[in-house]
Parts: sequence; C-alpha cells; structure tokens
Amino acid sequence: MLKNILKLIISELIVKLHFPFIPSNDKEVISAIRKNGFFVINNFISAEYCSQLVKMAHKEMDNYPQYLSIESMGSDYRIYGVDVLNRKFRIESVEKINKSFFNYFHTFPKRKSFILLGKILYSASGKGSGTGWHRDSPFSHQFKTILYISDVNESNGPFQYVKSSGNFKSIRQVSKFLKKGINEDRFTNEDIDTLIENRVIDEPQTFCGKAGTLILVDTRGLHRGKPLEEGVRYALTCYNYNRKLPKSIQKLPLFRIEKK
Repeated sequence: MLKNILKLIISELIVKLHFPFIPSNDKEVISAIRKNGFFVINNFISAEYCSQLVKMAHKEMDNYPQYLSIESMGSDYRIYGVDVLNRKFRIESVEKINKSFFNYFHTFPKRKSFILLGKILYSASGKGSGTGWHRDSPFSHQFKTILYISDVNESNGPFQYVKSSGNFKSIRQVSKFLKKGINEDRFTNEDIDTLIENRVIDEPQTFCGKAGTLILVDTRGLHRGKPLEEGVRYALTCYNYNRKLPKSIQKLPLFRIEKK
C-alpha cells in the first residue's frame, strides 16, 4: 500500500515541478488537464478531412483483416498501430500536440506512441469502447488524444470521463470507499453508481462532438466509451508511453513488423 501511494506522490510531483516552466500559451490547457483531467478543442480538423480518414479506415480494415482486434463482445473493431500501415493516420497537427504535452508529465521523457483506429458499432451486448469503466494506469499520468472522425452524439458511443477522478485525492477516496487497492484499474457500473450516490465522485461527463473534435485527456482518471444505443462511431486515439510500449502492445503483429 505504501509503495503504491509513493508512486502516486512521485507522479504528482513531476507535473508540479514542470508547471513553472510550461510556456504561457500552454498553461491554460495543462491547468485544465491537471484540475479536470481533460481539455476539448472543437473543429480541430475539418469535416472534409474526417470524411477522407473514414474512407481510409474502411480501406485498411478491408485490406488487412489480420490486424483487426475485435473487442467488447464483437462490437469494437480496432487496429492498434494503424499508423504503421498508413502514416497518413499520424496527423501532423495532432502529433504536434501529443509531442508537446506528453513531455510535461514525465521527468526524462522519451516518447513512444501509436495510433489506434477504432470503429465501434451498436450491439445489444456491447459494453462500449474500452469494455467498461477503467483507468489506463492507476499511478502514472497517461496523456493521450482522442480525435472524433465521425459525428458523435449521446447514442453512438461518446467518450465519458469522471471529472477530477485522476487526481491524487480522488484516487485515494475511491480506493478507500470501495475497499479496493489503489492499483485497481477496472470498475463495474455498480461501483460507479455507488460512488456517485455517495458523492465520492461527480456524475461522468459525456463528450459529444462533431467530426474533427479533439479531446486531450489524462486517462489515469475514470473513463469509458459509453455503450452504443444505435449507429457507429469512428475515432483515432494517440497512445503515449514513456521509453517503451507495454509488452501486451509489443506482442501485436503490427508492432513486430515495425521492429523488422
């Protein structure tokens, strides 16, 4: 327990030590992410560009079915590392943001990243993108961007996030109330409902947006893709890690190709 708390403290100190040196034009964004866990930029890329990306997504999924990961009871179609297949998915303006803001969360940053192409469909048994409520890491800050390349509304799987739930205080409160370890990273709907009812956390925020909306987020906080009620949702997510990718990612076929 003490070791886990120490990991959290170190992660908090890193961001606090970096903050005075952050350029003034970035401080608003970093302040929002530190406080709330997210920052949204509407109309980051055009609807026309998004339409091109969706067409490219169909092409890659049709041409390379061997690289598809199908999750969430068969409703969530993913290509981890789609940028290995086609560098056009690594959009320059999005890449610039990821490079810049990633550095603020790490002492000696050496960024490793990949792009996830996600297409999620309605299914009666589907649990939404990410297969339910979770933290990407219970300890270190996990900065990533989510780019909607199709219009996203309440019904077709919007991203949901519990405001400030990645903060040191909130992580400890959730752990204490649920009597779970700080290292717990998966939560049931019942867990979330109980936490809301007892005012341990806020109601989750739902991020609807037009194609071209960019979400900057620290996924140490509680989040999920809302289960779809109808339709389909397309998104490109940039995952960032310090120094090396997780072993589970390195084992995927596209990442073995990249090493050759």
